[in-house]
Amino acid sequence: MLRGFFRRSLAGVLSLLMAGLGQTFNRQPRKGVVFLILVPTVVLLAGGVRLLSTFPGLVIDVSLQLLLLLWTIADAAVCGGCEAKKRPGFFVARTWYICAILLIILNGIGEGTNFYQKYLRNGLETRVDPSDSMDPTIRSGDRFVSDNGYYKHRSPQHGEVVLFQYDAQGHGTEDSVKRIIAIGGDTIEGTKDGIFLNGKFLSEPYAKYESPQEAADTKRVFGLTKVAPGEYFVMGDNRYDSYDSRYFGTIPLSRIKGRALYLYWSHDRSRIGQTIR
Repeated sequence: MLRGFFRRSLAGVLSLLMAGLGQTFNRQPRKGVVFLILVPTVVLLAGGVRLLSTFPGLVIDVSLQLLLLLWTIADAAVCGGCEAKKRPGFFVARTWYICAILLIILNGIGEGTNFYQKYLRNGLETRVDPSDSMDPTIRSGDRFVSDNGYYKHRSPQHGEVVLFQYDAQGHGTEDSVKRIIAIGGDTIEGTKDGIFLNGKFLSEPYAKYESPQEAADTKRVFGLTKVAPGEYFVMGDNRYDSYDSRYFGTIPLSRIKGRALYLYWSHDRSRIGQTIR
């Protein structure tokens, strides 16, 4: 009895690690193959219809993944135990076992190398912002979904919040998230009264300032800058706590990885699901 309970528990744990692994352990390689194919298929379908591009879609995707996980665990636990030893072993059903083993390896590689996330999910990935540079739009610890395929067929536009890489002194390249303020061909200037884009005052309801408007304030005031074609001037919404184009200059299109879409987690529960604008 104890040995049967142990085998059922082990089968459930194996299915928790990877769907289909517990079934293969229970000498049900055919069923294991079904589950091992089902998981990447669900991920592929979710990516194909861009389910994660909206917060309700994310909820549906997570719910499906959770139900699939619970199903595989329950099935492995129920069909395990000492009865599993009576089923055909490797040499009797070697074709199904070999297929299951190959799929286990492929799924392991797919998860370990983020292949599912980068390709099957159509470029949609989850990120976390470790700083307050985009406060109040994105706060420290907020988690958001980024669409890394968003700019494959269109150019970044004014006001969009983008994920990009920049050269961090002494640390190689680092990822950051900021808002596009100016694009190639624009002129931009920071004054004590605010930002002037192409000579016109730029209304920025998203911007956050924390000190008086002083002409000597270098974080508010910067000289007239002409943005070169194919380059982008980015700034954090929290203007007094943001390392951005005011310091490291403009960034080329090749460094822009994707667009931030929405928050899927925040310490402030009322912000969960909020679209990033």
